[in-house]
Amino acid sequence: KSEYYNLIIGSSNLTASALATNKESNLKVSALHSSSIVEKIIVEFDSDFQNGAPVSLSYIDDYEVSYN
Repeated sequence: KSEYYNLIIGSSNLTASALATNKESNLKVSALHSSSIVEKIIVEFDSDFQNGAPVSLSYIDDYEVSYN
C-alpha cells in the first residue's frame, strides 16, 4: 500500500561458517511512511551509501593487495 514502507533487512550468507556456527538474520518490517523506525532506517542507509566507495577496477586491485 502506498502509505506503507516494507523494509527487508538481512545478512544471510551461504558459507560453511554461516551455516554451521554463525547467526544469520533477516527482518521484514512494515511501517507507515511517517513512523520513526522508517525515518531512522532511511537515515542510516543514506549515511552508509554516502560513506561508501564506488567499486572500480582500481578499488578491486587495491583491495586484493591488502587482502593478500
